[in-house]
Amino acid sequence: MAAISDDAGGFIELDGAGGIAVHGTDNGMYALVASFDDSGVQIIDITRPDNPLPVAAISDDAGGFTELGGAANIAVHDIGGRTYAVVVSAVDNGVQIIDITDPADPLPVAAVSDDVGGFTKLGGALDIDIHDIGNRTYAIVASREDSGVQIIDITDPADPLPVAAVSDDVGGFTELGGAVNIVVHDADNRTYAIVAGYKSVQIIDITHPAEPISVAWLEGAQSVAIHNISSKTYALVGYTGSFGGGMQIIDMMSLESAWLPP
Repeated sequence: MAAISDDAGGFIELDGAGGIAVHGTDNGMYALVASFDDSGVQIIDITRPDNPLPVAAISDDAGGFTELGGAANIAVHDIGGRTYAVVVSAVDNGVQIIDITDPADPLPVAAVSDDVGGFTKLGGALDIDIHDIGNRTYAIVASREDSGVQIIDITDPADPLPVAAVSDDVGGFTELGGAVNIVVHDADNRTYAIVAGYKSVQIIDITHPAEPISVAWLEGAQSVAIHNISSKTYALVGYTGSFGGGMQIIDMMSLESAWLPP
């Protein structure tokens, strides 16, 4: 219905546009775009999809935003009556938390960096999901260069806390090399993070976020999505390489049957 480009029509932070999140408010619908090359975020009013409007743009090292270098992906979540965007940055190796309760006036809330303050798995941060577990809110980050996952407590967005970190080839985690994609989902009263790496997928039980547990792995897989079908939850996994090409569907209630190619 419409197309927009960087440096046209008031859109200034779309160069290298990658991750996108959509969030609705009482006043409209908004798309938030993480732009790798521009190292920033563009907020767009898409209430009328045929007439998208620039609402706000934020840039790395401007206005108090310090961790947007190579902005790779973005997630949006409501916490304590306010709305936050959390951006992972592959060049800055960090996470930026932004208050977007007023989309026209985004505010820097907090930023964390790899190897600072107990955060150890944010090198080349590429993807993020946000999930409520118990009465707390967590950001779960997949980091390509560190080949691992960082779990962050963002219940107080102004004071993000490192909760746990897992690394490839440590503690039973064998398929996190080049972690690029992450999805978090509840199934059968448990919470799982499904992480796509360079050549495989690692499934992690994060029901207790401080004690992540390796559950299963899928060799040859490179992407993953979660969907509910007829009251059951399935992981849809794409795979390529020496195993050919295709998709594997996994019942999340029966993770022990995860596909392990010969």
